[in-house]
Amino acid sequence: MLAVRMLDTTENRAAAVLTEASTSEPLRPGRLGALASAVRRRVSASGTLFRFSSASVAMNAATMICNIIILRWLAPDTMGLWQSLLLIGTYAGIAQGGVTHGLNRELPFRLGQGSSELVEELAGTARVGALAGSGLCLLSMPFTWLVFSEGAERWGAAAVLFGTAAQIYRQYLIATYKAARAFETLARIHVAEIVATVATLPLVFWFGYYGLAIQFVVLRWGNVLLVHAFRPLRQVGRFSWVRMKELYGTGIPLFAFGYLSDVARSFPRVVLLALGGVTWVGLFAPANAIIGALILIPGSLGIYVYPQMSYRFGRTGDPASLWPMARATLLWSLVVGLPMAVCMIAVAPSLLPALFPAYSASIPAVQWTAVAGVFLGASVAVNALASLKAYKHMFTFVGARMVLLFVLPWLGGRCCGGTTGVAAGMAAAYAVDFVIVLLLVRSATSVPAGFSK
Repeated sequence: MLAVRMLDTTENRAAAVLTEASTSEPLRPGRLGALASAVRRRVSASGTLFRFSSASVAMNAATMICNIIILRWLAPDTMGLWQSLLLIGTYAGIAQGGVTHGLNRELPFRLGQGSSELVEELAGTARVGALAGSGLCLLSMPFTWLVFSEGAERWGAAAVLFGTAAQIYRQYLIATYKAARAFETLARIHVAEIVATVATLPLVFWFGYYGLAIQFVVLRWGNVLLVHAFRPLRQVGRFSWVRMKELYGTGIPLFAFGYLSDVARSFPRVVLLALGGVTWVGLFAPANAIIGALILIPGSLGIYVYPQMSYRFGRTGDPASLWPMARATLLWSLVVGLPMAVCMIAVAPSLLPALFPAYSASIPAVQWTAVAGVFLGASVAVNALASLKAYKHMFTFVGARMVLLFVLPWLGGRCCGGTTGVAAGMAAAYAVDFVIVLLLVRSATSVPAGFSK
């Protein structure tokens, strides 16, 4: 079967060790051969995780550095316009309707159960849904000429929709990579993305705002073509309404969870836009770059661990088996994030005026955002709730996040004034958010085995 062939590769056996290591029986002292084999597997798995995480972090770091360079070329008002238009991509993501989210959970879960034929049917059905979502984004592009009056806004919005169409299909493809545990291949693709990001940077220097929009489109479509070329699932099953119903049944709640969580994360930007206009949004760009840097490693770890959690749950059926993985993800994210945040807080007062004098007023906001990034990075442990399909816990979390990320930044901006108050409110919101994640994940993984689907 296709699923069996996928799991039988060397890199996939290596990636599976996170699941195997914590559930296998202890080795008896006399079983030296088994012990040596286990050590080799764990070393191999560590290498896969290290290469994938390193490539992912390097890719995001390259993007962040390029964004910092762009800040030197574009005025805050111009960056504010582009950052505001990117919100369209966040809200246009609804076009994929949750199919990919369902696939992200169901593929590794079914592999854990050993359902090979079902895996092929789910993948083929999800591909049709992803292509339909991409088509909706493309068909929406002409409407930007009706909604906006300025040429820069029209072309920028169209570029965002065009790039989002590629991103939706890419999300489907990445779900198959993660389910197949093809993290070695993903690592190589990330290296190619780094090269493309750097190579297209001159477009912004030459063409300014329009170059930024062109770069966005080139990178999105170039990436999806590359990911498609090396996809691990070459042959998938036919479209099935039964499987589509299953994907929607799982995917719509997970999509709503992820979508509303992303929308909540956009609330501080909405608050900035409401209180200070595009100028405040533009001044906040360095702070956005900082928070992006702080979630690089936790984000990569979350991408790697989520399918492992779903696979393990499919194999064991025991929610408690996910708690050690969630706890380790949370703790390691804190260990990595805290020193980085301290360094960023220390260097911001000297670095920003020297390199980006137009953004000197953003120094306090950058420092507060560094604090927020630590807690946001650690919240990737919430993936355990998605693996368990613990819907009550998930929507308790996302409801609290939406309230926190709107109310506290708004209060900060109104009471303290400026971007500093918004950033301070955001830091407080993510600190409370972190505690909520910890309590909810512990609660969901404490229920008796056999409760799940």
